[in-house]
Amino acid sequence: MSSTEFIRTCLQNQAEYKAGAESIPIYIGGPVHIGEVFVLHGPPFNWQGCLMITPFMAMSNTLDIIKAIAMGKGPESFIIALGCAGWGQGQLDSEIKENTWLTGPIIKEIVFDVQVDTRWEEAVKKIGIDPVLLSEKAGHA
Repeated sequence: MSSTEFIRTCLQNQAEYKAGAESIPIYIGGPVHIGEVFVLHGPPFNWQGCLMITPFMAMSNTLDIIKAIAMGKGPESFIIALGCAGWGQGQLDSEIKENTWLTGPIIKEIVFDVQVDTRWEEAVKKIGIDPVLLSEKAGHA
């Protein structure tokens, strides 16, 4: 579904939405719940179903935030995704112990302000790693 179709579907019977709302990017968040919308966002945090992640970031997945974004009245910073990633019980902990993941602090500016095509590289640099030096093999040094 294109951004235009998604926004129009969400706003059926809604005449008012800001010009350009149909071009808001919508990302694939992962292979789980692919038919559901997830909005990672900054303040305000008064949306229905808003789940705080950090003091400056939350996740919402209700129509009120989608409508507000489309009408230009939503949060200033947001990422809209269809679907999410999911792990079985203990799976993520196990993968982190196996060094499958690089972990670091959540940096608001990287999440919301850095262009999506350079976001991963910027995040890796912030934890002191040169992406060029990474190997495809995980393990312990």
